[in-house]
Amino acid sequence: MTDIPLREYLEALLDERDKALKVQLEASAEALRLARETQTYKDEKANELRKQIGDERVERQRETAKFLTIEEYTRRHEDLEKRLLETGEDIGAIRTAQARVAGASVIGSVILAVLINLILRLSGLGSP
Repeated sequence: MTDIPLREYLEALLDERDKALKVQLEASAEALRLARETQTYKDEKANELRKQIGDERVERQRETAKFLTIEEYTRRHEDLEKRLLETGEDIGAIRTAQARVAGASVIGSVILAVLINLILRLSGLGSP
């Protein structure tokens, strides 16, 4: 067995514990520093994303909330009125054409009925 004085043994033991504690403190300090850097990076990225979303929202509002000048409103209103009148005229023309076709169909039916009646009378099959 080696005889080491108790005092040297305790000093060596305390030195080793001091070294271990120092390493542990340095590691904790480094972990804390890295955690701060990571959080700072996350905060910066979150702020960038928040700013981008805000910018996009403002741009979308500008696009959807345009105000018209009186001249622009009047021009657009006149264009719409013109298109409505043209559509109304087109519908009127279609209805007129439908009426003509229906009238021609009635006239054709009457002429056909008269011809059939005449043929039947001439052949002696129809009533006098």
